[in-house]
Amino acid sequence: MDKAKLYKWEQPWEPWQKDEAPAPRPYTPSLFASAGVEQLTGEEKLVLQVLRPHNGKEQAITAKELVRAIHKLAPRSSHSPRWTTRKVRAVISDLRMKHHLIGSSVQSPLGFYMIVRREELEETRAVLCSRAKKIFAVDNALRKRWKEIMGEDLQPLLPGLE
Repeated sequence: MDKAKLYKWEQPWEPWQKDEAPAPRPYTPSLFASAGVEQLTGEEKLVLQVLRPHNGKEQAITAKELVRAIHKLAPRSSHSPRWTTRKVRAVISDLRMKHHLIGSSVQSPLGFYMIVRREELEETRAVLCSRAKKIFAVDNALRKRWKEIMGEDLQPLLPGLE
């Protein structure tokens, strides 16, 4: 990590250093700060850069709009991969796993946003749980059909959650 290329608030700081701790990013509430669990990839930083101004569900941005905004920030070159809505969704999933509060809405306004209220977090959690239930239902249907055809009973992949 090249310290010269980092803003003061992005540079590593240890409490024993003589300088005081770097100030937080002026435009980013501490709610959106990384939990420091893992380093972000360039793709994750790019998605966050576009997503950070979209605070709250009212300012949600669709995956297609995210792709367009990313293409404006980082034009495609021969060595950079093509951005798609699928890729944006995958990067957002990775960011959530790294403790970033990114919400998604399946009701108007549709899209992704930075969570700023408990209700937004609860709605996002409900959407994710609904998707998980659908996946388990599909798994159960596949196992049931396999048993009908082959006579072999398969155990659920995650016992107790079927």
